[in-house]
Amino acid sequence: MKKAVALILALLLALLTLTACAGEQTGGPLTDPVTDPTTEPTTDPEESVTDPTPAAPTVVERTLFSSNRELSFADMRVATTSNNPVAFKQNVNDVLEGATVTRIGVPVMNISDPTKDCKTEVYLMNTSSPAVVLETYPLVIPANTYTSTAVNEWVYFDVDIKIHKGEMLAFGSAKETIRWGYASTGVPAAEKAVAETRGCMVKVGTASSQEIAHSLLFDIEYKTLEGENMNLLKDKYISILGASTSTYNGYSNSTLYNSTIGGNANFYVSKVKVDETWWMKTINELDMKLCVNNSWSGSCVSTAIDADNKAGCMDRATQLHNDILGIDPDVIVLIIGGNDALKGLPVGTYTDSGDIYDAKAGKYIGDCTKFAQAYATLVHKVKNRYPDASVYVCSMLHWQPKSGSNLLEYNDAIKKIADEFDVTYVDFYNGTDISPATKGTYLFEDGVHPNAAGFAQMSHCIVEVLKDTYKK
Repeated sequence: MKKAVALILALLLALLTLTACAGEQTGGPLTDPVTDPTTEPTTDPEESVTDPTPAAPTVVERTLFSSNRELSFADMRVATTSNNPVAFKQNVNDVLEGATVTRIGVPVMNISDPTKDCKTEVYLMNTSSPAVVLETYPLVIPANTYTSTAVNEWVYFDVDIKIHKGEMLAFGSAKETIRWGYASTGVPAAEKAVAETRGCMVKVGTASSQEIAHSLLFDIEYKTLEGENMNLLKDKYISILGASTSTYNGYSNSTLYNSTIGGNANFYVSKVKVDETWWMKTINELDMKLCVNNSWSGSCVSTAIDADNKAGCMDRATQLHNDILGIDPDVIVLIIGGNDALKGLPVGTYTDSGDIYDAKAGKYIGDCTKFAQAYATLVHKVKNRYPDASVYVCSMLHWQPKSGSNLLEYNDAIKKIADEFDVTYVDFYNGTDISPATKGTYLFEDGVHPNAAGFAQMSHCIVEVLKDTYKK
């Protein structure tokens, strides 16, 4: 019996010994690292913690003023074209800033002729005074949709209108053939239904624009982005290399930004406010910061006329950082070449970077008296000096050079260079309404330099490009 007990005890002791050895071989006691509060971490906490991947923005769809559809047509009044265009009051427009409008509902009361296409218009305008039309969108009811001039229905139109900060929608042309309804303060049913829209603006964009007590009833369906990374450009530093179109006294000639630009000549001093310039509007819209505006009125890309300190392809190409504060740009916009076209300087030929740079010798060899090779040299220098920056190159605006130069030849050269150097091309020529036919609206009397309305067009164009392409 004693021998049996001793044998059992020996077996138990051996088992305990094996268990202890196993624990030592696996790094310590056999405990659950999740549930045991005494368990020590096996790695440095700072090494194991990683930043979570930022969430992608979520598209949120909304409807503005859907309650208006509950208002009876008997309670509406027929709008008169003499008050057009008409806009919501500003605090209503604020809701739509930063949104994309996808559908517009119009309370159509009657149309002029059911056998013909009938239309009204929607305008994207800025909120300056007077407001300036940026884009026009026709809303068309096809012929024979209705059998009589009486409609009295909500009619919906699919659209795609992006609204930036400082922009709004306005409705109705002076020649429209759709008569839509509005709510009058004298109608009790309208008092309650549309109180949030009361106080619309009439004759928007004209000297006669004023607020009236009536309400605009259009339904707006729109979508916005919500979540992280909605604006990847917020607080990013932007630099501009340009000519007169981008100048402004106190900015493009201020050594507070770069010690070399104090002598830059300016065109824009008091012709517009600084907040109305295309570049400051863009900065404000995207919550960016100005790094350097190295713009020089009258400057060319090429050296055919300009000295090395003035030509865009020479010294200025590497002076786009704030050497006072030690800040490099995140975004660089090159908007220069108009003076080359004005002076009728030759575009020349350009094949690839071998035309302008000897990689073995490490030196530039291009003929910078010709536009194309000068522009390629400019882009090469910018990318070499600022390799981490996103670079955007801009086409010529659509105006008529006095020299008779073909702007499309210059733009084709810029586009080819943009593709080769993998930078983004901003098409101001086709992406704005600026043209010889509209110069009275968007340009000063010289037919070349944009006014505040022209700058609004330019900013609207480049903001869209920046938002669509910036990835950092």
